[in-house]
Amino acid sequence: MALAYAAADVMVMPSIQDNFAKTTIEAMACGTPVVAFNATGAKDVIIHQQNGYAATCFDAIDLANGITWILKDSQRWQTLSKNARQTVEERFTVTHQAARYQQLYQQLIETSTISSSTQLITA
Repeated sequence: MALAYAAADVMVMPSIQDNFAKTTIEAMACGTPVVAFNATGAKDVIIHQQNGYAATCFDAIDLANGITWILKDSQRWQTLSKNARQTVEERFTVTHQAARYQQLYQQLIETSTISSSTQLITA
C-alpha cells in the first residue's frame, strides 16, 4: 500500500462516517496530502491548508476545490507533502501512541487512587 499512496499526488477521503482516519494517516505517512470532509476522523488529523485540505462538511464542490487547490501549485504540494509526513511522525508513531496510553493509564490510576482515598475518609 505504501507504494500506491506514495505514487498518488493526492488522496481523497469522501467518507461521511469514519471514526478514525487510518487510511488518511497511512497516506500522510507516505507524504501524500489528503482531501477529506472536516467532519469525520480526518478532522483530527488534517490541519486545513497546512498538511491537507479539510473540506466543508459534505460539500462535494468544496471537496473538488480542495483537490484542485492541492494540485494547482507544485510548491504548495511539496509543502503539504512534507507537512503531512511530519504530522504523522510527530503525532502517530508507535512510540508516541504508547506514551499517550501510558499517560492515560497514569491519569486513571491517579483518579482511582484519589477516589478510593475519598471513599475511605467519608466512610
